[in-house]
Amino acid sequence: MYKALAGTNHSWTALTLKQWTALETANKLVHSINSHVGLLAEKVGNLERVIKRGDSTTAAVKAIHNSLNR
Repeated sequence: MYKALAGTNHSWTALTLKQWTALETANKLVHSINSHVGLLAEKVGNLERVIKRGDSTTAAVKAIHNSLNR
């Protein structure tokens, strides 16, 4: 790439356009990943709430079961 920039031809223009395109693509990819991470975090939060409810329900059932067996 440095040879292209040092030369007198215009190949540096093509390289610059390729680099710009790569940067734009990377930017779109990062944006897409960030939005997917947000959705995933929301789903994980929902799952954690369901698990906590299940745990408290299990504890309540065990307490009832133990009290009935006494």
